[in-house]
Amino acid sequence: FAAVANSAMVILTAQALGVTDEEITAQIIRLPAISMRLEKMIGKNGNILINDVYNLDQKSLEIGLHYLFLNQEGLETAVFIAEDPNGITPENSILNTLTKLVQQTAVNLIVYFGNDTIGNKFQLVTKTYPSVKAFAKDPLELKNTCILFTGSRNSKLEEVVTHYLERKHITQLLVNLGVMRRNLNLFRSKLSEKTGVLAMVKAQSYGGGILEVAKFLAQENVAYFGVAYADEGVVLRKGGITLPILVMNPEPAAFDDLIDYDLEPSIYSSNLLDQFIHQLILRQKTHFPIHLKLDTGMNRLGFRQAELPDLIAQLTTQPEVYVRTVFSHFSVADELNQKAYTDRQLDQFKSMTNFIQQEIGYSFKRHISNSAGAYHYPEAQFDMVRLGIGLFGLLESNLPILGLENVLELRTQFSQIRKIEPGESVGYARNYKAEKTTYIGIIPVGYADGLRRSLGNGNWSVVVQDKTYPIIGNICMDMCMVELGEDFYPTETEVSIFSTKNSVFEMSRILNTIPYEIISTISTRVQRVYIEE
Repeated sequence: FAAVANSAMVILTAQALGVTDEEITAQIIRLPAISMRLEKMIGKNGNILINDVYNLDQKSLEIGLHYLFLNQEGLETAVFIAEDPNGITPENSILNTLTKLVQQTAVNLIVYFGNDTIGNKFQLVTKTYPSVKAFAKDPLELKNTCILFTGSRNSKLEEVVTHYLERKHITQLLVNLGVMRRNLNLFRSKLSEKTGVLAMVKAQSYGGGILEVAKFLAQENVAYFGVAYADEGVVLRKGGITLPILVMNPEPAAFDDLIDYDLEPSIYSSNLLDQFIHQLILRQKTHFPIHLKLDTGMNRLGFRQAELPDLIAQLTTQPEVYVRTVFSHFSVADELNQKAYTDRQLDQFKSMTNFIQQEIGYSFKRHISNSAGAYHYPEAQFDMVRLGIGLFGLLESNLPILGLENVLELRTQFSQIRKIEPGESVGYARNYKAEKTTYIGIIPVGYADGLRRSLGNGNWSVVVQDKTYPIIGNICMDMCMVELGEDFYPTETEVSIFSTKNSVFEMSRILNTIPYEIISTISTRVQRVYIEE
């Protein structure tokens, strides 16, 4: 919406200045997209970067500082602030506003880009650079610091942001945390106030980045986290996550990590329970929380009805463990034409959990609903629901899911634009041959980034400034090519691989798969950028 509003303002201004409609049409496609505010990125040397270099006024500075301290995570804090030196005096400098704001909350370091005379008049300024070019010649190296970058757009402060980036691959996966919050609240609107949310962050939080997404969701007061393996739980603990963590696939080789990092295992068989109890005995641990998984029709992992008596015998004679939750998994909660099967699973779950509670003599929490179950079956919410793909707005159903929004966008930029003539071929195997003179754009995204090779040869299209262009020829390991026809774009123009317009749902249909597979296989070399609206 911001890009549309910006484009409309440019058109109206140009018309008011007497620019012809033909010239406006020719030039509007060259209008650069304006990035969204407050982009959070992982920097090198343990730094966290908060990018807000798109405008500079009192309100944006207040918001930026608030976000800085919200994401500080025990690190030192720094503010890099740049204002246009033209017409700036000590009296009207934004540093006056900054002085008032930092009196309330301390900032460890303030770096000012602008007129040296002005910067030196303010005692709070630690270091002054006359320009970004001066910084490039004498960069300030920081570590373990949360840095807010804020300034006027023409200051080019984004070049300083780039200096501190951990990864500089221009292909990015944008994770809109503001949209994720709205999705979470949509689910919560369907739940009882007493029903908790267990957020699944396995597989790098479905590709979105396990630690950053978990930190955000912890701020949103989820009750639990769920991971697939102990290694993922260790990452969360080392990253400062203190909420309870359920490990869905505990492996005997990782039992020590489970114990050392207070990770809670899913127990789905008597053999696994025996092995874990044995390790607890060796470690002289008692009353360790476990989660029992029941098989109510998924026929994957879990205890069946006939196995419950033996399970009860184990639980009532072993003080090493206690049951914190009992759970199961819906098979077809997203398929409303199979509601009868889901109802049978629900009845089975109630029967089995009632039996367990009666026999072990104490209460525990129950959960069976995944994202689709939480949305469609509020009567099955019990004490918790497990939300994963639904938080990303990627929940599909036979009936339309209203209100969920897409959280992810995979984007990049053109590396080169070239013109080819009729008969010229493009790429490996020469699968594309031009029938007429055309521009082609090369983008640095390939199958090593997670863009499946089968999407080439016209099977998928990218979006550039609201126009779609097909990927041509074979997708390479690190790049691919798109056909632009008569349209020419400058290099570094933004290209959307998938977002809201070219949906990952449509991509999954073309690939005969599901959105989970696509987003969870995006390469770690693709930079994750976290946006807060």
